[in-house]
Amino acid sequence: MILNIYTQGSKSLGLGHLSRVITLYHELKYYNTNINVLLHGDDEGATYLKINNVPFILLSEIDFKIKNSIIWIIDSTDVYEKDIEELIILAKIKILLSPKFNPNKISIISHAILRSDPFNLHIKNKYISKNYFIYNRGDFEEFQTKTSVGIALTGSDSKNSINKIVNSLINDSSISNYIDKLVVFLGSTTNIDFSRKNIESKGLDIEYISSLRSLWGFKRDLDILIVGNGIIVDECIIENQNFILYNNNIQNGVIKSFNVEFVKKFEVKNIDALIQKLKVFCQKKKYVEQTGIENMKLSSDILPIIKKITDIIKPNS
Repeated sequence: MILNIYTQGSKSLGLGHLSRVITLYHELKYYNTNINVLLHGDDEGATYLKINNVPFILLSEIDFKIKNSIIWIIDSTDVYEKDIEELIILAKIKILLSPKFNPNKISIISHAILRSDPFNLHIKNKYISKNYFIYNRGDFEEFQTKTSVGIALTGSDSKNSINKIVNSLINDSSISNYIDKLVVFLGSTTNIDFSRKNIESKGLDIEYISSLRSLWGFKRDLDILIVGNGIIVDECIIENQNFILYNNNIQNGVIKSFNVEFVKKFEVKNIDALIQKLKVFCQKKKYVEQTGIENMKLSSDILPIIKKITDIIKPNS
């Protein structure tokens, strides 16, 4: 049985596909000795295959004859030659190994064996098929991202409120563990009274600024602002800045904003409610990272591909 492998590799395209094909060829030849490697590439790609003892046909050469097969393996981002593409379309089995394959030509593929890397997480939706297979022994883990918080309160009671908020944020481990920086707008307040009551609180940075202009300069580095009632609420809305309105003024608790109904969703009236709302925001700041990724260029790591390919082609041998 003839097995055709179409791949790409050159100085401009890189040699990553060829690294996998080299290992594939040397493993597959134990199952099938009639393997044709078809290279879309240049002299650098050709030399890479030669020094690794892989016979091949360089498709840029004028005269070449391709033995057709019912089985093609494609490790390339595209099929660049029209006559090759036509042969692949006619084949019964077309196994794709490259996750970055041209989506406009995806219909020519019958099987996909793809590495589970972060950049191709969306691939599964593209290959909705019982013949879709992901290989890799890596795991996806979720990690928490720290949050930077600004505090900008105004009014006669702002000093007391800032003191309460800062002391709560730095000493309550249920929220302080999520925060890496506090930026506090002092305004007319000359100082704030707080104390770090545990070891964890000593790792939280606090910066002080004295003007709102400085605050909006810091804004680009802040994830969320705790604001008091007033014009700064509207500034947050206009600037698309995440905020929580700490509105504990019992005598004048009417929200001052051009969009009162919208602001109500972000309003809290005591410290406990503030901490809870901020905690919900912080807990959403996560990222996913893949760990334990194996080096798929090694022969031992490419065995999952070999096994899957042989499972596919055995009935047609």
